[in-house]
Amino acid sequence: MLNVIAQAQGQYMPSLFLDFSKGVMPSGLTFTRASIGSRWNASGQMETIASGVPRIDYDPVTLACRGLLIELSSTNILLNSDTLSTQSVTVTATARTLSFYGTGTVDLSGAATGTLTGTGANQRVSLTFTPASGTLTLTVTGSVRYANLETGNYATSWVPTTSTSVARAAELCTLSTSSGGWYNASEGSIFLDCIPGTAQTNRSVYSFNAGSAANRMALQVTGGVVVLSVSSAGQSVPAAQAATLNVSNRYGFSYLAGATALVKNGGTVATAASAAIPSVTQLQLGGADGSTGSNLGGWITTFRYYPRKLTNTYLKAITL
Repeated sequence: MLNVIAQAQGQYMPSLFLDFSKGVMPSGLTFTRASIGSRWNASGQMETIASGVPRIDYDPVTLACRGLLIELSSTNILLNSDTLSTQSVTVTATARTLSFYGTGTVDLSGAATGTLTGTGANQRVSLTFTPASGTLTLTVTGSVRYANLETGNYATSWVPTTSTSVARAAELCTLSTSSGGWYNASEGSIFLDCIPGTAQTNRSVYSFNAGSAANRMALQVTGGVVVLSVSSAGQSVPAAQAATLNVSNRYGFSYLAGATALVKNGGTVATAASAAIPSVTQLQLGGADGSTGSNLGGWITTFRYYPRKLTNTYLKAITL
């Protein structure tokens, strides 16, 4: 496979190469988040990131760069969540997820019962439960840091709080397809290295779109698999590929009117006949349709775009 790549380098060079693994945000991207956020930095320290600043995030144990973190909005209702102490909060009968780092323990009582015990200073543990409406008491012993209690059934990054609950806004990262001549509307291929953080429905890894679901070509994690979603009428798509959460997944996708292909980690290339390719205006990373309602909840490590449909052999080779 390496020989295939070497022989084709001159013919198959990407016209767009976004490499977040170097710890730097590539130029040309438009990024928004209307609130603070948090990330693990290259030294393995948790830090707060200002509103509107993208989060290039690192693994707190290995210090490897995970890439650009893209998440939905979420509200942390715990107070003084940096170093958590015993407290009571008001909850409704909706699924909630408690998470924290450290070696301490949080015991739940009142509106729900349960215990969550930490496993290490730089290791996150989480517990999803549905409380009754009422008062939930969290009794804290030992070291409990960077704690969240948020609506939903998976843990997101720490939302810093002090005396009140805080909402982290959703993130939007886009690049115009008319900028720099990198996009080919007739045919193309994508290499993507990503780390999905949740198997929830329709978590978009990336999307080519025109600001709505009416015109899009997107890869989405849904129920633990990655599927291609194309809005053209009569579109057939390749078979879904498995998604492994919280580790690197390397996908290759190619398109041409009449044929599409999808492969993961050098496996079997799935193909399908294709209807017309939709007319799009932007690339959106970690989301779809020009909105933030389907954000990935994970990391984009590398994105490469080739302005032609690569052969299935080459597409497979670049994902090894």
